[in-house]
Amino acid sequence: MLLAETTRPQSPGRGLFQAPGLLIVDDDAVTREGLAILLRQEGYTVVTAANGREALARLGDGVRPGLILLDVMMPELDGCEVLKRLRTDSGLATTPVLLVTAPSADEEWARGLGVVGVVHKPIDMARLLEAVRRHC
Repeated sequence: MLLAETTRPQSPGRGLFQAPGLLIVDDDAVTREGLAILLRQEGYTVVTAANGREALARLGDGVRPGLILLDVMMPELDGCEVLKRLRTDSGLATTPVLLVTAPSADEEWARGLGVVGVVHKPIDMARLLEAVRRHC
């Protein structure tokens, strides 16, 4: 099971995460797994999801990340719909979300969605790590 492989034992207040935890949601496997490797090397606990439905299932299973890295354009359930559902769940409504998306995404539009920031693809790793450190 992916969840068991990518998380540490449960600790109070962090759901299934012991170290600062991240949920990476991106339909592009290379991006998703590349970010997971980088962030694990930085000491973060990481859970991944290939689309919005999978992300919501992980959250429904008790994953409580300190930050969600969320792609916008995905099959099955896009990032905007994931955000909408997160904000209606009292246990997840305040979870910070950082959009990781195409360069055409306007930062003002994204902040209107209630996210903490935007990192455009192709990803500037230094900027991403700075944002993760700031919000997780």
